[in-house]
Amino acid sequence: MEQAKIDPITRNFEVNIARVKNLVAAYDQLGSQGAGRPSTMQVDVLRSATVLLHASLEDVLRSSSEQLLATRGRDVLDGIGFPDGTDKTKQKFTLGDLHAFKGQSIDDLIQLAVITSLQRSNYNSVAEVAAALERIGIDPGELDPDQATLESIIKRRHLIVHRADKNPDPKRGRGVLMTQHLPKSTAETWIQTITGVGTRILNALASA
Repeated sequence: MEQAKIDPITRNFEVNIARVKNLVAAYDQLGSQGAGRPSTMQVDVLRSATVLLHASLEDVLRSSSEQLLATRGRDVLDGIGFPDGTDKTKQKFTLGDLHAFKGQSIDDLIQLAVITSLQRSNYNSVAEVAAALERIGIDPGELDPDQATLESIIKRRHLIVHRADKNPDPKRGRGVLMTQHLPKSTAETWIQTITGVGTRILNALASA
């Protein structure tokens, strides 16, 4: 992949990671001066950082896929489908469907199908991240050093987004929070993990 196409993806990733770090810095500013457990609303800043952190990796995967999927072989392209509106694709199409793109080149149509298919793309497990890398010709082994931590980040992001990070402990009473705790040190470790994974993917794009 040409460096001129990699550079914007790299810049976006760096900006997104900086945004995550700013949220972690805001967490400290919201803290009280005294000792004690941070409030749920203070930890919400770290929860927001976790969601944005996951989105930062997704952006690298999606942007890389947008550049490379159209160049892949039939086995990959067959799984994309034909553009059907602005945000979905379909596996079968008619001449009537094709007529709507009359005058466009095949290359343009394939690229449009790729972009359309990526509108709804998400990566909710290490397996899905690995599959996305494989589709664009990057060795999923780039994830190996951080697979366990990456899975933890993705699972926690899912709980935050879809369950408001609800505490799974059914016990209720004084001192039992409705939400799970998220230490700042964990958020910082996760930033390092995503930064490492993203950087390895970006470096691998040069030979993809």
